[in-house]
Amino acid sequence: MMKKGLLSCLLFCLLLLPAACASAAGARVSDSAGMLSTQEFAIAEKSMNYIVERYNVTVHLFTSEKIGKKDDYRAYVKKQRKKEKENDLLLLFLSTKKDEEVCCIKAYGAAKKNLTEKRLSGIEGAVEKRLRREDYKEAVHFLSGQLLDKMGTRPVFDAFVFHPLLHFLLCVLVTAGLLYRLLRKNVWKKPEGIPYLNEKYSTLLGSLDHFSHISVKAVKTKKKKGKKEEQEEDEFSELPDDFE
Repeated sequence: MMKKGLLSCLLFCLLLLPAACASAAGARVSDSAGMLSTQEFAIAEKSMNYIVERYNVTVHLFTSEKIGKKDDYRAYVKKQRKKEKENDLLLLFLSTKKDEEVCCIKAYGAAKKNLTEKRLSGIEGAVEKRLRREDYKEAVHFLSGQLLDKMGTRPVFDAFVFHPLLHFLLCVLVTAGLLYRLLRKNVWKKPEGIPYLNEKYSTLLGSLDHFSHISVKAVKTKKKKGKKEEQEEDEFSELPDDFE
């Protein structure tokens, strides 16, 4: 009986273990530099929680205004790592020290899956530009957005072949080609070998049709040197019915 009770208790503990591990993951924001307002601090926490919910890793964002780029900030981040108990961890350090702004990202365990050194270096450089402009809200927003995106995509998709700009240019070229073919196909061409009359000549022939059954006499005047003018009459025959 005692063995059965012990076995049941052990089984119950095993069932609770995954839930306990899952609850260990969470987001923490420590703004020692005071770079965020109360509202911005709440938004930063919410952004970090998105990463926790999607990838089930612990995220710790911490800031400083005393430790900058010229200081040993990497040792400071490693020291912070020793305080953390979780294996699947994402440490995000931001410094607002004047002229020494820096961003340092360290990933451990499952958080490191798609975050290569090249990717992290690119994100850090972009965040530091925003820190130098003192656009702290945008820096945190950009940081969380990039991490959400990169952690969910494989590094192979960073190649230029998959770049959105290349896709846009290809779409423009294909659209231009289709429009060119469509316009060229619908351009009116003058039929070859088929005579046609423009408006001027068609009006003239139309007016002559009214006189097709009437005899017309034309008088020609000739001038001869040293003689009087003579008039000659020429009678034109009746125009045929099938005159065109």
